Parts: sequence; structure tokens; C-alpha cells
Amino acid sequence: TNYSAEYGQNSGAIINLALKSGTKEFHGAAYEFVRNDAFDARAFNAITKQKLRFNNWGWNLGGPLYIPGKFNADKNKLFVFGGMEFKRYKQGAINTWTVPVMAIRGGNLSSLPSAQWPKDPLTGQVFPGGVIPQNRISSNTKRLIDNYPAPNFTGSGGNYVFPTTAPNNSNEYIIKGDYIISNRHQVTVHYLRDY
Repeated sequence: TNYSAEYGQNSGAIINLALKSGTKEFHGAAYEFVRNDAFDARAFNAITKQKLRFNNWGWNLGGPLYIPGKFNADKNKLFVFGGMEFKRYKQGAINTWTVPVMAIRGGNLSSLPSAQWPKDPLTGQVFPGGVIPQNRISSNTKRLIDNYPAPNFTGSGGNYVFPTTAPNNSNEYIIKGDYIISNRHQVTVHYLRDY
């Protein structure tokens, strides 16, 4: 079913946020959440276990702002809440590429369709059997091919599988203030930074 009118006219994800407020007493928390590949099994299509490091830690504190005997002494007008959260996330991924097979690296292109066999630039004719003689492969071509790794995989999707790790770090900060004017009126101000 469609979302109600308060959420706009487009479909997609909806995120609702509710921010804590300070109370008459100080309350706070410190926490850490950890995920690590040491706790995981190897993925079914991976040669090795992919790296995973996820640390999410932070703190928050809320309470009244007051000056004893002078301002907000009964702790029922002005409240503050603040917190910080840090995420350090490094997740490995398994990538599959297609690289030149060993025969092609050596100049033997006979595994390709004959229409794709290379032509001898001196004669204009196709190299016999699709094989370039070793003395005809330039040193520049050899250096270029050496930039590609050797194949290490025989499954579908390519012939070279390798892991990579992508970091994604973030820091979040929040501060919120509430001022109770009366039983019916309240002013709330907050600042949230997600970097």
C-alpha cells in the first residue's frame, strides 16, 4: 500500500528519527559493537575468507543544566543531551576478473575464433594457427602483459579471483537542548553531524 500523506508522494525508504532528551537526573551510556572475520566462515565462492572489521563505539549523556540556588535549581526547565559515535568499517569483497590465460600471454591465440587471430603486419596474412612466434612479440607487449596477474580460478564469471578491502569510516555527533517554558510550550534545538 502507499505511504500516508505525511511521508510525501514518492516511494522508497522512510527513516524516522527520535532523539533522546535530558531528564532531571544525569543518565548516560557507553557502548561498543564488534564484528570480525575471526567469527565468520569462508563464503562459498571465495578462495580465502574475506576480511571484515567493524567497530562501532560511542557514548551519550543527558541531564539538567542548572546553577544550584540561582538558575533551574529544581531541575525542571532546561535539559541537555549529547553524544558521539564512531564507526570503523573495513569489509572485504571477492572480485572476479578476466585476465589473459597463459597460452595467450605467450602469443598462442588459437583458442580464439579464427576471425580474431592476429595478422602479421609484415605480410598482412593471419599468423599460422593463430600463434605469434616468440621473436615477433615486442618487448613493450611483454611488459604490458606482465602487468596482468596469472589466472587462478576456473569457475564462471572470469579466471582471476582476488579479495579487496574497502574502508568506510564515520563519526557522528549530536547535541540537543530542551527548554520547558510552560506545561504547554517547549523549545527544542538540536545539532546533528554525521561525517
